[in-house]
Amino acid sequence: MNLADLNVALRSGVIGGAGLDVFEVEPLPTDHPLWDAPNFIMTPHSGVTQIQGGAGSSRVPSGSSPDQRTKFQERCIEIVRQNLTAVQNGSSEDASYANLVDKEKWY
Repeated sequence: MNLADLNVALRSGVIGGAGLDVFEVEPLPTDHPLWDAPNFIMTPHSGVTQIQGGAGSSRVPSGSSPDQRTKFQERCIEIVRQNLTAVQNGSSEDASYANLVDKEKWY
């Protein structure tokens, strides 16, 4: 995806909105125009809210403790906090970020 084209499309109303969690350059530079683009949602790589069973499910994998889902969600929040802190501190070091995508392996 070409982020410059996405920015133009959002600002001109060609498309009504967009949501992304992966970018050409990560973290997205602090001066990138998408940060304040209209109708744009940027999410971390933690779009899941449940361990198993899909959106809204209360299923926990067999043999798991009852609070496994809560621990998973807490870990996701901690990763987001760590990455936000690194962005706020202007870090360009990959080691400062959790769960970076390897663009050669595509995961």
